[in-house]
This record gives sequence, C-alpha cells and structure tokens, in this order.
Amino acid sequence: MKRIAECVSHNNVILRRYVKGRKAQMWVFDPISKTLKNHYWKSYSLDMQGGSNVRVYGTNSRWW
Repeated sequence: MKRIAECVSHNNVILRRYVKGRKAQMWVFDPISKTLKNHYWKSYSLDMQGGSNVRVYGTNSRWW
C-alpha cells in the first residue's frame, strides 16, 4: 500500500502514502544517540510509547 511514517509537525507522526523526495518521510539511524532521526526535523527522534503511540521528541538520549 506504499505507506510510510511521516513527521507532520515537530511531534506528530502519521502513516501517509509514499512521496519520493519528501524529507518528512526520510529517517536515518544516528549512531551517537542510537535513535531514528527525521531528515526534516533534525533535532527530533522517533519515540514509541506503548504499542501504538508513535511521536517525535527532542533528542535527549545518552548511552553509556
């Protein structure tokens, strides 16, 4: 169905139809913070709370 997670604001993530080149639909793994970051909202990382609530929050993780 060509659905992908898209960051629609600084904290909301929804499933949308894939659009080539849309930065809000591009995610990259950051090895320093060990989180998934969005290409459009670069200082925010993916966060999953519970089984179905996915949001983006400011990256503040620290790994020892």
